Amino acid sequence: MKRLKYVIALAAALFIIVSCSNNSNKEKNLTIYHVNDVHGQIKNMAKIKQIVDVQKKKNPTILVSAGDMFSGNPVVDNYKDPGYPMIDIMNQTGFSIATLGNHEFDNGDSILAIRIAQSNFPWISANADFSKTPIKEVKPYKTITIDGIKVTFLGLVETGGMQGAVIPSTHPWDIKNIDFSRAQDILPNYKNLKSQEKADVYIALSHLGHTESPEGMIGDFQLAKVFPYFDAIIGGHTHRRIDTIINGIPVLQARSYLHYIGKIDLKIGNNKVKVINSELINLDDYTKTDQLVAKSVDQYNNEMNAILDQEIGYSETKLTKTEVGCMFTAALKDIMKADLCIQNTGGIRSSLDEGPITIREIYEIDPFNNGTILYELSIGDLKKFLKESESGFFYSGLSLKQKGHEILVYDASDNLLSDSKTIKLGMNDYIAAVHNKFFTGKGYNFSKTSSQMLIQFFNNSKNNINFSGCNSYFKFE
Repeated sequence: MKRLKYVIALAAALFIIVSCSNNSNKEKNLTIYHVNDVHGQIKNMAKIKQIVDVQKKKNPTILVSAGDMFSGNPVVDNYKDPGYPMIDIMNQTGFSIATLGNHEFDNGDSILAIRIAQSNFPWISANADFSKTPIKEVKPYKTITIDGIKVTFLGLVETGGMQGAVIPSTHPWDIKNIDFSRAQDILPNYKNLKSQEKADVYIALSHLGHTESPEGMIGDFQLAKVFPYFDAIIGGHTHRRIDTIINGIPVLQARSYLHYIGKIDLKIGNNKVKVINSELINLDDYTKTDQLVAKSVDQYNNEMNAILDQEIGYSETKLTKTEVGCMFTAALKDIMKADLCIQNTGGIRSSLDEGPITIREIYEIDPFNNGTILYELSIGDLKKFLKESESGFFYSGLSLKQKGHEILVYDASDNLLSDSKTIKLGMNDYIAAVHNKFFTGKGYNFSKTSSQMLIQFFNNSKNNINFSGCNSYFKFE
């Protein structure tokens, strides 16, 4: 009798072990949808909600963001609570996780802390230290369990925003209390994270960009080659369509402005992760929507339209970004009463259509709410800045020319100005912050942002504008 009980107990134990083993080795499907560099564009979110909800009925599904959800749509950026419409729509759409991109920092750490607290999903970043800020919820990584599948995401943000510094491409004055590290310096700390978390899948949710930066910061391609820890790298920052394999690792990016959503289907089992399918879905061609999310998007748009659709000027021709750069600097020069006004090329985010100019278009051109500042400096110091900054600028006022290794500066009457001549140089304060070693003196800070100055210029002027063919751009080569 005792022997019979022993045999029964042994059989039961073996059955449990085999059952557990079969469960652990059983292959499971997982779908991950990903977006990046949305820049405030909420119009296609209702389509994403519909797509993801359909897939969730088939197998476990996760929706992720690889950063830069803000800055680019005045409905979101200029809302009474800047950025809140995006968070609300992301909550409704069902995002599972997001990594911080450089433009998440555009409104400073205090506002970012509020937006993160309002999120129904975690934000991650492994190479940012928020200990001196109100931001407490952001962790280096997060493991999400869905239908028994454990997926670990590691967050990474680019840090090539300023010469001689390790910060993202945002206003340096907005991130004074945040300490950043280069991704390559912290990645070895997370080599064994997959085993530590007992995860089935390990994914880098990256806002590094796909290629190495001039400052020596790695991109996703280098990440796959040098740090091959990951089952997939989902990226952003460089606004590209990327669906490739590097060193056996899928590297993905879904362009920008929510024109596309990326999809990767994985099969997980026997301690292996197989890519079954990966693709980019064109959202502009997709027609089905979730009605509740679509209604929320319409409500935000309608709330802001009365302000944003006000007409303040008229352009006789369609203007390229270069021509907008001429218009932009001419307007700021007029308001600042400067001799020369410059604008960084990355600060011009949109072209301008022929016809009425609206407040919406001004904020689309200049979404960053940068302050404005005027410096007095010598022509010699101006030349030093232009030579050593390694940057190109749109400009209005004086004429800038390069002859060999020299810069020649002329006034409106074509008189060559000597190095000792003092001028008034106007700019947005982002330029002053990024190139602070050239602007050590105290400048005059205006009360208006650069976009507010542009609106003031059009409100003051009753004439149509025509900057067709204007190409006032200078970069020392």
